This record gives sequence, structure tokens and C-alpha cells, in this order.
Amino acid sequence: MYQIHMNPKVKKYIPLILYALFLLGLSSVPAKKLPQAPQWISDKMVHFALYTGAGIAFYPPFSAPLQSWAATLVMGALDENYQRLTPGRTCDLHDWFADALGGTLGTTLTLLYAKRRHS
Repeated sequence: MYQIHMNPKVKKYIPLILYALFLLGLSSVPAKKLPQAPQWISDKMVHFALYTGAGIAFYPPFSAPLQSWAATLVMGALDENYQRLTPGRTCDLHDWFADALGGTLGTTLTLLYAKRRHS
């Protein structure tokens, strides 16, 4: 059996890359093919939840929480702009705000977990 030996510096970027690809994959789904969420779930809640995950996944590669948080903001902006290329999807500033708030929560939760783990 083969074993893959990966540089630890590269290895810590894998969650970030996979999660970014997951988000872009979701943004590639045309509006007509998106599943309908129950009425009580707004699309802003979905953005918030997905980017809370991004804040968590983007934390390990960076040495500072501010960098992790900034990466989620950039990813949200890129993701929103990417949606312009998908039929029936749009770039929405309010969605990006929800992304930013979710990224803030994810980064904060991960920071608190890391601090508690190391104390």
C-alpha cells in the first residue's frame, strides 16, 4: 500500500481548499435547480451557516485569527461575484454581509476552542 507523505505546511491548507471548492460548487448550481428551503429559513441564514463553516475551515492555515477572518471575507466576495456566472444567480451585498457574519462566528469559535485547548 502506498503512503502519501505531505508537507505539514501544505497539509493544513487542505480543509480550506476543500471547503472553498464546496462553496464554489454550491454557487455553480443554477437557481432553478436549487432545492427549496422551508419558508422559515431565509437564504441569509444559509449563507451565515455556510460561512460559519468557512470560518472554521479557514482557521488552521493562518497564524492569526484576523487573517482567517479576512480569508472568509475574500472568499465570500469571490463567491458572490462568481454567482454572476451561474444562470439565475446574482451577486448580493446582503448575502456577503451574512457570509461575513458567519465567517466571524466560525473564526471566533475556532479561536476560543484553540485557546481553551492550549490552556
